[in-house]
Amino acid sequence: MFRPRGQRETDQAWRFWFWAVLAETTTWRIAMAAIMGVCFDECYYHYWSLFPQLSYYDHPPLTAWMMHLSGMAFGESIWTVRLWPLLGGTVFVLAGRALARRLFGQPSADRAGIMLSLTPLLLGNGLIMTPDTLLAPCWALALYFAWRAIEQRTALSPWWIAAGLCAGIGALSKYPMALFFMGLALFWTAESAMRAKTWRGALICGVLTLVMFLPVIIWNSRNGWVSIRFQLGHGFSNDGAVISLPKLADYLATSLIVVTPLLCALCAWRSCRAMFRGDAARRFAGSFFLAVAAVFGAAALRGSSEANWVMPAFISGIVLVAGDWDSYALWLRRATLGLLAAAAALICAGVPAFVLFPGPLSSMTIVAPKLKEVVGSPELASSVRRVKEEQGADVVCALSHQLFGRLSYYAPDMRSSLYVISRGKLRFPWINPAQWEGKRVLIVSDKSNEPDFSTHLRHYKDLGSADISCAGGYVIRGVRYCVGKLQALSHQRSSAEGP
Repeated sequence: MFRPRGQRETDQAWRFWFWAVLAETTTWRIAMAAIMGVCFDECYYHYWSLFPQLSYYDHPPLTAWMMHLSGMAFGESIWTVRLWPLLGGTVFVLAGRALARRLFGQPSADRAGIMLSLTPLLLGNGLIMTPDTLLAPCWALALYFAWRAIEQRTALSPWWIAAGLCAGIGALSKYPMALFFMGLALFWTAESAMRAKTWRGALICGVLTLVMFLPVIIWNSRNGWVSIRFQLGHGFSNDGAVISLPKLADYLATSLIVVTPLLCALCAWRSCRAMFRGDAARRFAGSFFLAVAAVFGAAALRGSSEANWVMPAFISGIVLVAGDWDSYALWLRRATLGLLAAAAALICAGVPAFVLFPGPLSSMTIVAPKLKEVVGSPELASSVRRVKEEQGADVVCALSHQLFGRLSYYAPDMRSSLYVISRGKLRFPWINPAQWEGKRVLIVSDKSNEPDFSTHLRHYKDLGSADISCAGGYVIRGVRYCVGKLQALSHQRSSAEGP
């Protein structure tokens, strides 16, 4: 498939397959966006978009801002949520390809574009609307503009301004955009010939990013810095242990799975090699891989690790792998592309199969927990609405923000009487829960653990749990209801460390 006779034909083949793969994956994502339900996080962020703020407890505001814009055009449509993943996923691949072209030439660019399109973690990132969705294209564009600036002979290239603007937008999407500057610092350390230029450029980028990040700083200063404290605690908590080797093992194993083992190993190997034996272009790409991978590896040692956290590292890592492609053995190149194609094919076939027939497949261990979130929410919302009416409740309280988001999105008629127990005052400071104190409330839990309703209600009645049958044979098990009089919520902890 990738073995034309001459070099020109080979380059044309890579280009053809890049556009073919991009078209196929984009078409697949559009189709999936239309038939897939909205996952828990998307529901939660959609509720944010109904109340634009300078920032939010869990994340910076860009996700909500963008959905607010698309909501003005599409209303309650699925495209309010899914427009930006579709656009961002395409822009991200094109930006990564452009970066590879500047670093290593056109054939490497097309190879990088194919791998960026097929990598499981990145393919899924272009389908679901989360802060990572917009972080990825911003990261790739910031890398591209930073390298364009470093290529210039002048010490203060205007490309640094473009890099700073992209980094600022990325920071408004997710806090780990700050690691972009750690990548620049590592490149500054490794490439002594460009230290002065890199230092001046990083300063320009940093000032612009900080200016664009001011809404988040202002919001946090007014709210006790709860968001920043929460994310730092979330990323570097150790659960009482000094180090957590099992979590580090999980971090490494997950990275191997979501990027495929051979590609992940190549990214790490070529990045480490580039720091000692590479040229400036390779050190640039390797620096950003190693900076991100090292930070989240350290976080894993402290007890925290999520598959999506390390995603920015693989943008430059894959670009570097594509640039060094001709130096690998033929079997390694074939095996790497084969694994990527097989993983992408499994996802492209498995996701619609589960969405259409979730019941028979839900018990399979190969089904990712995140995928199970896209089914069952309409039936859950209908059940809660029915119980609320039967019990004559004035308000519905969800025990988790994920459940709150599901009810808000799929039962919009209940939004004005909906609240979340867990950190409600921090998550939704625009809601005044005092208006419901003493009123009849229905508390809902969809967790397997047994909630303690006594801390929230008085004169309460536990209605027990129920299984909810959903389309396609899927069953939501153990949804638990309790009704009673809502106690004062002022006793809830208001710090980022609250339960």
